[in-house]
Amino acid sequence: MKPPTKEAITIAIALWGAITGTVALILQYRIFRKDRAKLVVEPSFTFYFKNNDYPPSVNLKTNVFNVGRRPITISQVFVRINPDEWWKKPVWWLRGKGYVRVNTSSLGIEGIELTEGKGHEIAGIRERLLKEDVSLHLIKGVRIIDQTGRKWVSKNKMNYKQLKLYNSAEKVKEERVGKERSLSLEARMYKVGKQYQISCSAGNSASTHHRVFRNLAIDEAESKFQELLERGQMYVEKKINIDEALGPLQ
Repeated sequence: MKPPTKEAITIAIALWGAITGTVALILQYRIFRKDRAKLVVEPSFTFYFKNNDYPPSVNLKTNVFNVGRRPITISQVFVRINPDEWWKKPVWWLRGKGYVRVNTSSLGIEGIELTEGKGHEIAGIRERLLKEDVSLHLIKGVRIIDQTGRKWVSKNKMNYKQLKLYNSAEKVKEERVGKERSLSLEARMYKVGKQYQISCSAGNSASTHHRVFRNLAIDEAESKFQELLERGQMYVEKKINIDEALGPLQ
């Protein structure tokens, strides 16, 4: 076998250098990609039902996670508005590309630093923290600005359909057994989308217990509503206790 020529050795060394150089460059790029700040922003609506009645009180919460290696301090919070009326869309775009700043003074986020792997929940964003003409149902996203001025925009799909469903709930009927300040039972039936819900409360002026029965078909809802009224009458007459009148927790 003939020994490799000088030219072949030179080519082999050059190829090896090119390969190792490329690998080193890729590894350095991966290290660079990891060794930086990266914030994940995930907003969603939360609902509070007072006595299980509609419509609920609505807040916007935003979970932020630092999935990078550099620490991040939250500086400002903005919400992205998408009006229902087409003619308002260009107006909002001109007013800051659709973004409205949130008054964060009462949210307790000043000076919060998120190190690698840490997260924080920004809760309690209500309409009073926004401009007067901004409603929560118009919010389609959230943008966070960190201490360096870099912008981090949410990409997840918000539970807007759930908000719309709850806000469009319709009260079908409401009946009370007994007197308001003495022993009584009150039942309220709502149509929520294609299904029905019954909210029921029983007690007196000193103490009231609540129950809710969700995801009922119309026949089930009518039957449950009548059953609750019959139990309510027995409760008012002190033939059964309050738990027997309302039934088990759902």
